[in-house]
Amino acid sequence: MAHAFISYAHEDADYVRRLVQALERRGIAAWIDDQIPKGALWAQSVIENLTSSAALVVIMTPAAEGSEWVQKELLIALDRRLPVFPLLLAGKPFPLVIDRQYEEVVGGALPSEVFSARLKEVVGGRSAPGGEGAAPSTVSGATLVEDDWLANAYVDALEAHFEEVVREMPAQFTAHRFILKLAQRNQTEYIRALSAYEDSAAPFGALHRQLSKRLKERTDLAAAVGKASTRNLWNETSESDLYRKLPRRARRS
Repeated sequence: MAHAFISYAHEDADYVRRLVQALERRGIAAWIDDQIPKGALWAQSVIENLTSSAALVVIMTPAAEGSEWVQKELLIALDRRLPVFPLLLAGKPFPLVIDRQYEEVVGGALPSEVFSARLKEVVGGRSAPGGEGAAPSTVSGATLVEDDWLANAYVDALEAHFEEVVREMPAQFTAHRFILKLAQRNQTEYIRALSAYEDSAAPFGALHRQLSKRLKERTDLAAAVGKASTRNLWNETSESDLYRKLPRRARRS
């Protein structure tokens, strides 16, 4: 049965449980991570239920904006072109979904019947998890738009933040971790860069490859020391470039 995946910060769990009950009363199957069976791998269960969902409902609060997992879930949903339904519980709308309609539920209000009807139409109209029409979970075949001046200009804007992000990284870090931090810290620039790759087979993969290439060229900030097995944005185990952060005195003037 198709379902909506609820992305939220655990600080907002009380509201989310009320939301799930309300959606299910309205005939909408919803999934949250407290439904993971005991003994199951948490991250694997989250990714599986997200990638098999028909839509993502993201609960926007300051705690959620600062949550690495909420940001990761949102990026995966956008990469798979899942419909995203934002609910603003507190704070401001996320830059990643600034181009989408959102509904205010400030103070703990439940979403309107109109919101539920739109969500139900999408969830009810999608095939069951793993069925026909399921989107691929791989980023293979992504293309780079290296000769596109606009794409390069947007990547240039992101590269301007490389030094401040490297400063926040541990002594050793992977390219995967660096790019995730870069996207979280500079969401507006990230979305602009991503838009330049929207016609590629997998826009996130295309942009991330370009950012990885730029990072490798920044020998003033970090030194490549090999490869490390890590989980990427899609929770797939793969190799990522491993870097050693250089002390500031070793960087070029």
